[in-house]
Amino acid sequence: MGDDPKIPSGRLRRLAKMASLTARTTGGLAVGKAKQALGAARDFGPEKEAARKVLETLGTMKGAAMKLGQQLAMEAEALPPEARDIVAKLFAQAPSMAYPDIAQVVEEELGEPPEKAFAEFSPEPIASASLGQVHRARLHDGTLVAVKVQYPGVAEALVADLKNAGMFVRAFDNPVGRVFKDIDPKPYYEEIRREIGAETDYVREAGFADEFATLVADLPELHVPRTYPARSTKRVLTMEYVDGVPLKRFAESEADPASRWRVGRQLTLAVLAPFVRDCVIHGDPHPGNFLVRPDGRLTVLDFGAVKKLTREFVAGFWALMEAEIDRNEPDYVALLSGAGFRIKGDLEKARGSIRTIHDIAARPVRGDSYDWGACRIVMDMRTTMMHAMREMLRIQPPPESMLFYRAIAGLANNLKMLRANGPSRAVAAELCELRRARLRLESTG
Repeated sequence: MGDDPKIPSGRLRRLAKMASLTARTTGGLAVGKAKQALGAARDFGPEKEAARKVLETLGTMKGAAMKLGQQLAMEAEALPPEARDIVAKLFAQAPSMAYPDIAQVVEEELGEPPEKAFAEFSPEPIASASLGQVHRARLHDGTLVAVKVQYPGVAEALVADLKNAGMFVRAFDNPVGRVFKDIDPKPYYEEIRREIGAETDYVREAGFADEFATLVADLPELHVPRTYPARSTKRVLTMEYVDGVPLKRFAESEADPASRWRVGRQLTLAVLAPFVRDCVIHGDPHPGNFLVRPDGRLTVLDFGAVKKLTREFVAGFWALMEAEIDRNEPDYVALLSGAGFRIKGDLEKARGSIRTIHDIAARPVRGDSYDWGACRIVMDMRTTMMHAMREMLRIQPPPESMLFYRAIAGLANNLKMLRANGPSRAVAAELCELRRARLRLESTG
């Protein structure tokens, strides 16, 4: 990918780019479908071309637009495999910014150019993400580090994307155009706006990285890179450099089933152990944020989307898992109401809808072993909710849960990508015990 010198930041310009992208990719996909309908041999050319356009446009736009592309690439069934493989490059091969622009950000933040702020600083990035890119560097004491530098102009681009999204949310206030009459989208939009907007603060991210490291310190199979506050600011984050294989590359390797399950278990602990212990969730579990290390540990990266949830949400939601592990029938309505869910209409209908969703979500812990490679949870959940949308919209989760559900869906997609096959029920029981141990500790002061 070539360097991209500037990020388009104006609202109208970014909106026009998204509209143009939609028109071009929809047209290309329509051609492919038409050829197939006329009996022609399946030609993946239109899908590949559409995905290439997505990659180029979203990669250039950065910000929330690129986050959307990364989320799409995580959905195992959302795109044809040929198109998904191209869009998945947004995880590791997105267009990078020109080095002079990156060097300027470093100088503005640290008070001196990269060549003086660090003993060594590689001009070529080792990774490019939605808000910044990472460069390999060395501190003056010889320590090897990874330096994440925020793209110049990306904060403004993010604001533009969120304002454009808010424009669509306000359209729901129109009684004629409002499709989902039973739900107010504004609190959910405000949650997204607040959380995504906060990701541009690298000081905040460093604090979450340190907190996350503390929460998994007694889980030796997990690793969180050390932060270096003296070389970190709001737009520059310096962390320990880590050697490892990116999760997607590991999943595509010839790794044996035991190794795949080991990494799958580590992923599950990385996402859920801080949640059950201290109400903390890593809300951006895309494959680019995990490295499989040579020593067998799993490194967790990128803490910009970490969130501290309320104790009420964690207690009510996790009680469903504990009931499943104990083989008890939970009181779905009472537990979810306690967790902050708003349940409207007929409670018996709601109870039936919740049980249907729960039965799908609980598949991995219903037996001694579970094959994530054959998992259809995300797809079946989506299908079920679409078929009974009106009833499902009467069960409204609290806005704070949005990052949690993003984390859970991402975890399921990662486990499927890994083709992890093993005792998921035992891991869930282990997590339940971690939570109970924490509660016992709190009760004894």
